[in-house]
Amino acid sequence: MLIFIANTLLFRQNTRKNKKIGSMENVFKFFQYKYLKAYYRFFVPVIILNTLLVIGTAGYMLIDDYSFFDAFYMTVITVATVGYGEVQPLSVAGKLFTSFLIITSFGTFAYAVSYITKFVVDGELNQFFKNQRLNTAIEKLSDHVIICGY
Repeated sequence: MLIFIANTLLFRQNTRKNKKIGSMENVFKFFQYKYLKAYYRFFVPVIILNTLLVIGTAGYMLIDDYSFFDAFYMTVITVATVGYGEVQPLSVAGKLFTSFLIITSFGTFAYAVSYITKFVVDGELNQFFKNQRLNTAIEKLSDHVIICGY
């Protein structure tokens, strides 16, 4: 499926050459250069936060036998430092895990929020979309000659 999407996206760029991607390595390179580099400063905090949510949810499910929803809810209120009470009473191991999650998530959450805010406020998001529109307009051009002179 990923190869099909990448081939579809590259079809416009390579209509003259009729190239296909064909391998997962090339698909990864395409997405790496096209999207990951542009969104790198946005993706890193998001990936770290999602990893923290997955680890927290899995931890509560394994340690205190919470249901998926209860474990996810406990992780969200712990990471976001909301401070609601526990869904169910925690065991000693659950309390240790919650302490670890609070210490880890406090710095991670602050880092993620500050970098995502910086990404939006500094105008990097607008610059990315501006470049996308410009590249799309350039790709639509055909049989044009650029004359440069001084």
